[in-house]
Formats: sequence, C-alpha cells, structure tokens
Amino acid sequence: MGSFALGYLLGMTFSDTSIPANGYTMDRSDRDMTSEEWAKICADDDKSKGLITSKKEWKAAYEKYLKESKDSKEESYWNAWDSAAKAKVVERLRNHENGYWVLTYLKEPIYPQFTQDDIANFIESGELKVISLDSVPPVGVVTAMWADESREEAKDPTYIKHLERLKQEMKKGQYRIIN
Repeated sequence: MGSFALGYLLGMTFSDTSIPANGYTMDRSDRDMTSEEWAKICADDDKSKGLITSKKEWKAAYEKYLKESKDSKEESYWNAWDSAAKAKVVERLRNHENGYWVLTYLKEPIYPQFTQDDIANFIESGELKVISLDSVPPVGVVTAMWADESREEAKDPTYIKHLERLKQEMKKGQYRIIN
C-alpha cells in the first residue's frame, strides 16, 4: 500500500508539519519557532547522526550512489548472463546434441570416456568452468577448463595442449569465465 493511501486510512494529512522527515515530533511550542530556528535544530541533529548537511556532501554521496548503482546493475546483468549461458550449455549437453562437446582438441573430445551427461554434471558441480571466447570467429566458441588443475584429468597430455591453446586465445581477445 502506498504511503498516501496509508496516511489517508490513518487520518494523516500531508500538510501537517508536526512530523518532519528526521522523525522529531514537534509539540505546540515548537510550532511557534521560526524556520531558521527549526533549520538549526535539524542541522545540529543531522550532524550528530552523521547525515549530509552540505550541497558538496550531497553531490559526493549522490555520485557515489550513481556509481554503485551502475556497478550493481552491471554485476546483476553479468550474473544473469552467466546463469543463462551455463544453463544453455548444460541443456545442449543433456539433450545429447550431436557433436556438442565443450572439452575438445582439434574438434575431437579430449575425454571419450565421459558422456555428455558426465560433462554437464562436472559443469553443474563447478568442477569444470565454462569459458566463452569471443576472439574465435565467426561467433565465438564455448569451451571449458578444469577448476582444479591438480586433478588427474587435468594432467592428460591432450588436455594440456587444449589448455595451452585456450590460454593463447584468451590473450588475444575477449573472453568470459562463466561462474
């Protein structure tokens, strides 16, 4: 329920100056104060609470808010993008899409003993990190690497070649490690 509707139901009017924004409730003697006296009381009260009291402080706080808001929106965007991309990779693997493997070297699966479902499980558990390479034309490539390079599978000679090639591609251009 909006504040206007709530105020209406409670019988409050918005022209009532007895409830200022800082929560201080005036009694009858306060209503006789001049606006300058009231401003001084509010300013003193605001300073004691560490609130913004100058235009310079307000501008700095607002700029900080805008930056944090933009960063937060960008982070939210990329988190959503990561989730959708990872879900699509897992979906394609679970659907047993013909020829769709994320761990390949020269277009051949590095681990023929693993099924597409196994690879999807590794991705979902975080054991494999999905990587989107935009540097590979025409539309980029989705590949993967082991999160723990000390595991047995990461020591496979073909995987090591894959990893070297992957790192070279990552140096060339845009990539994203999908969380």
